[in-house]
Amino acid sequence: MKTCILHLFCLLLLFTSCEGDVHFTNDQPTGTVALKEVPSALLGNYVDNADSLYVRANSITLVRPTVNSISVSDSSKVGLYKSKDGKYLFHAGTDRIVQRVTKDSITIVTRNLQTYKLGIDTVLKSFNDEYWLSMRDITNKKEWKVMQIVLHKDKLVIAVPSLPKDEKKHMQMRMEAGKCSVDSSGSFSCVTPFQRSTDQSYYIVSATPEQLRNLDRRGLFRPVASFLKVK
Repeated sequence: MKTCILHLFCLLLLFTSCEGDVHFTNDQPTGTVALKEVPSALLGNYVDNADSLYVRANSITLVRPTVNSISVSDSSKVGLYKSKDGKYLFHAGTDRIVQRVTKDSITIVTRNLQTYKLGIDTVLKSFNDEYWLSMRDITNKKEWKVMQIVLHKDKLVIAVPSLPKDEKKHMQMRMEAGKCSVDSSGSFSCVTPFQRSTDQSYYIVSATPEQLRNLDRRGLFRPVASFLKVK
């Protein structure tokens, strides 16, 4: 659902690059019953500059437009044709529109959609006056990507677990010095040990509800996107 979320998300990021650099071994918070539907308080349409977030009873959809310009001579290559009234239209699909046409170029806006549907691999929970969206990693089925969703009046904020640069640097130094893949000495890892993923691109952590609360208090979850409710 802030620049690099914050834009990050980034987002979805919401949400692919918006997923942060920490994964969990379980959906969060562990042991808490998942919601069958998205609470009515969250339902609605939200906007953040050009991005949109659509929250429905069983899904959350992030829409991020991208703008691209092509040469008029390349119009047919991307599926465009010129109608009888002189307008450029796409042969198929509704996620792309022509925004502007000049003598030499065509500007195209593409609506990029990312939808999270509640189910066994996408779980929404309520805990500590916040909502937690956990998504099972497609590649590593035993790991979960987690987002925190906070609604205050008409403002919805999405946060993801991201370690500060200094913390990551010092954590890696401790791991290298100890010749291990697990750290339990830093600001966050003293709450629950952090372990490097196999490809060294992110960290994996196990957390009880109380540990999740303490990680949140210490600032592990950092805002990446902020949406205003419009409907």
